[in-house]
Amino acid sequence: MTENEKYLKQLATNDKYLKQLDDIKIRVPNGYREVIKKYAASQNLSVNQLVIRAIQVFFILCHVH
Repeated sequence: MTENEKYLKQLATNDKYLKQLDDIKIRVPNGYREVIKKYAASQNLSVNQLVIRAIQVFFILCHVH
């Protein structure tokens, strides 16, 4: 398989994966993004993983199903 074929296969795989996801954009106060990134890294999480876990905890605490 050539490098170009590998690249095209990876693009197709990425497109298939991304079609399974929804995007949500949030805005935070200036400087807060870095605070979130540093905290996520300290927990060995990506920012995305941290946000999803925070929402899951919120739902549990608020009894959202």
